[in-house]
Amino acid sequence: MLQRQLEKYLSHLVQAKHRSQKTVEAYRRDLGPWVAYLEKQHAAQPDAPHNDPIYLRSYLRQRSA
Repeated sequence: MLQRQLEKYLSHLVQAKHRSQKTVEAYRRDLGPWVAYLEKQHAAQPDAPHNDPIYLRSYLRQRSA
C-alpha cells in the first residue's frame, strides 16, 4: 500500500511539479527503503500506529549500523 502511495507521489513530482528525472530517482532511492521498512514493520505488528516516531529512530539506527 505504501509503495503505491510513493509511486503516486513520485508521479506527482514529475507531472505537477516538473521535477527532473534525476530528482525523482534520488527521491525513489531515499524513500524506497524507508517505505519497504515501514511495510515490513506493519506486517510484523499490524495494530501498531503507522506514524510512530519509534519507526524512524529504529530505521535510522539500522542504516547507521
